Amino acid sequence: MLVMLYAVYILWRRGCAVVLWRYSNTRNALRCFYSLASWLCSSATALEQCS
Repeated sequence: MLVMLYAVYILWRRGCAVVLWRYSNTRNALRCFYSLASWLCSSATALEQCS
């Protein structure tokens, strides 16, 4: 389960990097990272690991 979450995190982070590199739009990049952080936190909460 955790390995799967980590794999999704890596793929998502790469996607954010591509968005940042291709468009150089800080606002979109921040929104992407924020959505990732929110998703990770909600996933961790389901696992009772979100502080």
